[in-house]
Amino acid sequence: MMHFLKCSRGKLCLFLLLSHCVVSTVSAQDYDQLRDIRLKALDLSGLGKTLFLNAGITNQREVDYFKGLSNSQLERPERVTSDEWQNLYERLMDADLRPEEEKLANFDKWMETDPEKITKSDTIPIGIMNLEGIYLTGTQIAENETQKKVSRHVDFAKYEKVRIVSASVLQEHIYQAEVIFRLSPRLYFSNQNDHVKAVEINFGDGKGYRSFPLSEQLIPHRFESDGEHLIQIRLTTGEVVYRFETKVNVLQMKRIKPFAEFQISANRIYSDIADSDRSARAALAGGNVRIVLGCDQIFNKPIIIAEGLDLGQDVFLDYLEAKYRDGLDQFLTEGYDLVFLDYTDGRAAIQDNAQVL
Repeated sequence: MMHFLKCSRGKLCLFLLLSHCVVSTVSAQDYDQLRDIRLKALDLSGLGKTLFLNAGITNQREVDYFKGLSNSQLERPERVTSDEWQNLYERLMDADLRPEEEKLANFDKWMETDPEKITKSDTIPIGIMNLEGIYLTGTQIAENETQKKVSRHVDFAKYEKVRIVSASVLQEHIYQAEVIFRLSPRLYFSNQNDHVKAVEINFGDGKGYRSFPLSEQLIPHRFESDGEHLIQIRLTTGEVVYRFETKVNVLQMKRIKPFAEFQISANRIYSDIADSDRSARAALAGGNVRIVLGCDQIFNKPIIIAEGLDLGQDVFLDYLEAKYRDGLDQFLTEGYDLVFLDYTDGRAAIQDNAQVL
């Protein structure tokens, strides 16, 4: 299921005006201002703890999609990636108009968000949403505004509610075969009394579904191969069973303790760049280094694997090692040593693939 990008990420994106569902492209600042103006024109006094989906980035098609998920007779589990789940959560934060202490919290309040630290973790959180919201049509928006103008309270009971249920692992890339999946009440997000009764997980290992209470749970699991592994999750709430399929990507089977790991830096050498173009960011060149010794355990025959162009700044030493160490394993058995180099600023690299030097 493709979800909209959230405007607060600082890029131009889709903005759905609350009235008449008119679509336009606006900046994040304009989005926030227009959103506040439209919300103040509405009577939302009867909203309570229900999400007001018009206040987030969504549309009728996505709302209909979530209505369809409540059909337990769907042929296949719904595919959900970690990025899709987190993107949806971020947009629903905008739709949550409850007081600050009650509303959905930012990711950094309950989850590690530093990509470099995430690669070090062997614990994979599982996120679960069980939220209720309303989405008003253009006609309903206009009627609501009219009622507020004449100081009449709106009966929110007449609005159809939408159940938004989703489950996914929250870390897709893992760097060892033995991991721990984590269930936790802190990773269960609900705004209603009809809670999930059971969580069933099938790790695709031939053992079928296992049932777990929705309490603090650490579930150890070992994957028998690298690559992508599908994980199915079943949730039961009320009389409805929701089925989701998520995935993890095992990048390497085992971590190796490095011989050394350290940072390096040096002044850049300029020859044909004007002084005015030498920003503080470009003044220093450097990176993080990890050394894995060959079979002789003597550092004497280095092969350097250097990060290429990294516009997203999301390539780290763990990623480089997981991607290239197995392919260069023959060199380790011959006594060569692998030196992994992650540039401090990968955007300054001139090639778009790692180089073996």
